[in-house]
Amino acid sequence: MDRLPNELVDVIAAKCDFPSLKNLRLVNKVTKDAATPLVFGHFYMGYFPDHLDNLCKLAKSPLAKEVKVFTLFSDLLPNWTEEKWRDQVDLRPECYESYEWCRAQQIEPQYLPDCGFCTDGGTCAECRGCYLGDAYAALPRHHFDDEQLFEVWTRFRTLRESQAAWREDREGIVFQEYFSLLPSLTEARVVCAAIQYHRCAKRAPVWERLRKEICVSPDDWNYDWTEGDERFTGIAEGQPPLCLLEAVGFRAQFAGTTHISKLMVQNTYRKSYMDRLGTTVGQGGNNRHLCESPTYARRYLNVLEGFKHITALKLEIVGSIPVEPQVMIEICTILRTATQLRRLELSFLDDYELLMGGVVHTKALSDSFCGEHDDSIQHAKESQPLYWPHLEHMALRTNITPDPFVSFLRRHAATLRSLELRDMSVDDATDLLKEIPKVLKLDHVHIEKIYGVNTKYDASDEDSYPFICYLRDGTSCPDDYEKNLRAYLLGQAEKLPELREHGRGGKPKWTTILAEDVESGSDEDQ
Repeated sequence: MDRLPNELVDVIAAKCDFPSLKNLRLVNKVTKDAATPLVFGHFYMGYFPDHLDNLCKLAKSPLAKEVKVFTLFSDLLPNWTEEKWRDQVDLRPECYESYEWCRAQQIEPQYLPDCGFCTDGGTCAECRGCYLGDAYAALPRHHFDDEQLFEVWTRFRTLRESQAAWREDREGIVFQEYFSLLPSLTEARVVCAAIQYHRCAKRAPVWERLRKEICVSPDDWNYDWTEGDERFTGIAEGQPPLCLLEAVGFRAQFAGTTHISKLMVQNTYRKSYMDRLGTTVGQGGNNRHLCESPTYARRYLNVLEGFKHITALKLEIVGSIPVEPQVMIEICTILRTATQLRRLELSFLDDYELLMGGVVHTKALSDSFCGEHDDSIQHAKESQPLYWPHLEHMALRTNITPDPFVSFLRRHAATLRSLELRDMSVDDATDLLKEIPKVLKLDHVHIEKIYGVNTKYDASDEDSYPFICYLRDGTSCPDDYEKNLRAYLLGQAEKLPELREHGRGGKPKWTTILAEDVESGSDEDQ
């Protein structure tokens, strides 16, 4: 190893996993120099005081300069009883691991049918998982005796209490100070492990180690629905995201410090951040729509201060519970504050009400892209339409209104070269798609799952449905229909192909789909 050129050592380090990188640092000085930026370049932290101590130690060490990306996991341990926790402890192999177990036990696995929702051709964990029936059910959930299990429960309860003891006037201030001492940091993220890692949170950084200590992970509680309350019970808490946003704003106040230019906020808390200010000291949650207290007004302005330097923003609001009007105001304010944006990814699953017939009402965030004011967010807007002078890429997953959105695109025609639209309700999809190549000269475009109201819906017709989905497979699909539509959007064709319901192949018969669902359910019950 001592004789290898540095370039080859860098290649070797780039191929190593994280445990191997830590070992590689111990070989010699050359490998240490190559592995150190990869080991400390991305710092992960849970919302725990013990993890805050790790951040403090790192920020005081010479290794602080290596940290380029910071990720805070917002998952909170649930307030379970010991009995509930014991029910959730399950250390058996997951479905995507169980094939190897089948081979070792000489059991022929029976595979479930395609889940019907994945776009990976039946290769997702749900599709390739095997159903083992009694053989799998007979596996022990764990190998602890009662005394060992009680010790694990005690560790779980201690960690939960430490999260509950986090105070914004104590741990929050310390976090802001040491977050600002990372001199090379340019990217910050606050994510939910179960969502970010697609229900494989037990393999996520931080949680992979914690699961060995407490025998559960966010996958075991984030999808535990509470009766009568449609929310993710373990992650519908806004304090961790607010903690990071305050730290980003606090850091932006210091001259000579590199500003955070890339920010990702993934949050299931669909209420106002303003109401979270002061919560841990017994003063929050008062439905504050305005900043009555100068202290909280200043703190809120500090949060906005961090967005002034953001060039790449990914804002993802996850969940299915209705948002409060104040949330709409805050999103609009954040977007207007981030004047230096070059890349924007906004995912806002808008409020909707479902009846037996389908979607009957949608409330869009499209006013953010509109020059006309809406009474509900009048005081959150400025007189001028929303405009980012440097915007190059935009990806949206939120409902829009075609006319004001086209006006928004026209204002950004000089810089916008990449556009992605997914999972949105549009009043007239045809008019919107026709206008895109007329106002933009794009190098990249992707349109997928655009929903519109079916004006020909007949409740007495079993093959009729109240809303229509266009481009189910997306314009990146290699079929001729999608190729022709993509060519039009890129300005390479003169005529827009007639939109097909449900993308390629036209409209399927709903009775056939229902029959397939019933058949799949029967297979799973066997």
